[in-house]
Amino acid sequence: MGGLSLGLVILLDAYNRNLGIENVIRLQALIGWGLAVIAGSAGGWLISRQEKRGLERLFFPLLREEELYRDLLAKGGYDQETVERLVDYERKRDPSAPRTVLLKNAIERWERGNR
Repeated sequence: MGGLSLGLVILLDAYNRNLGIENVIRLQALIGWGLAVIAGSAGGWLISRQEKRGLERLFFPLLREEELYRDLLAKGGYDQETVERLVDYERKRDPSAPRTVLLKNAIERWERGNR
């Protein structure tokens, strides 16, 4: 990203004035190009971090939900009707909660009731 920014700055500088060796070596041009490289690199790094977090939000909740479901299924003696009944009870208590939260709450309630 920074390299592409550097190329763009060079092209814009060449468009605005003659790009001779004296213009390339100028301190002002070098500082401008360096800042463009830094800004482009920082932007690319920030975007890559955002995409990574976005992918984690997209895929890991599904893995977490499956893990919670399997845990509750094992606690409920591998009876799917029992698991769904426990989740439905939690859904009645908090209708807007996502399924992951419902499963977590059902597990906690099961553990409290079976100590």
